[in-house]
Amino acid sequence: MAFLHLVQAQKQAQNKTWNALMKKGWLDGKPINPNNINIDGAHQGKPCAVIGSGYTGRGVDSLALKNIITIAINHTIEQYPKSDYLIFQDHRFLKLNKLDLDEYGGTIVVANSNPINGKTLKSKIVSFVPIQADGKVSAHFSGGLYSRISTGLCALNLAIVLGCKPIYLIGCDMPKDWRDTVDVSEGIHSDPNYRGAVDTILALEGYEKSLKLYGKFGKYADRIINVCENGCIDSFRQIRMDMFNKKIGEVKK
Repeated sequence: MAFLHLVQAQKQAQNKTWNALMKKGWLDGKPINPNNINIDGAHQGKPCAVIGSGYTGRGVDSLALKNIITIAINHTIEQYPKSDYLIFQDHRFLKLNKLDLDEYGGTIVVANSNPINGKTLKSKIVSFVPIQADGKVSAHFSGGLYSRISTGLCALNLAIVLGCKPIYLIGCDMPKDWRDTVDVSEGIHSDPNYRGAVDTILALEGYEKSLKLYGKFGKYADRIINVCENGCIDSFRQIRMDMFNKKIGEVKK
């Protein structure tokens, strides 16, 4: 029993230190925004697409995407290398990614615990504090991005911080009848050669775990649109892909 109390005390001390570092915006000696890049309200009132790797992202007009701000999640950047922002958390991305980050022209937004923070790249880099699942969506970049559970959620919070409106979720959801209509053996990603999570079961478990957390964005629901008809993420208005393509085809960036 004494041993358990000791372990608990050590864990509490570690959490206290971790939280103190996160509140100050520092971790492992790396600043949150070392390049002083303008994040808060950087694209106020401009439409943006948060692009995930889900198969519901198939059929997007990639040429028309240039008309709006784009945030690529993880390996989706390999499909859309000219995205304005690339966001990721896992160390695994650095091992599997085939894009030369030195040549990437956008802004890299990365979890502050990721080793890329210690590298000097030509690309612009800012680090964010991932907020725990029981936290709140942040209105300012210095407050972190929600949530550590899913980079897709972090990307949506980034779009909020950037001031974008409307915000389109692409490839972030699946239809409610996916268990009956989707052959997971053929893959669940928009790119058949997706280099991220190779374990489909784990990927689906992560997706389902994050579903209820989109409700945290209720305050901003009026500016968020889920491009997935009859999707599981029902916290926001939903539209079909053809409607999205038509809308962004008419936008001037």
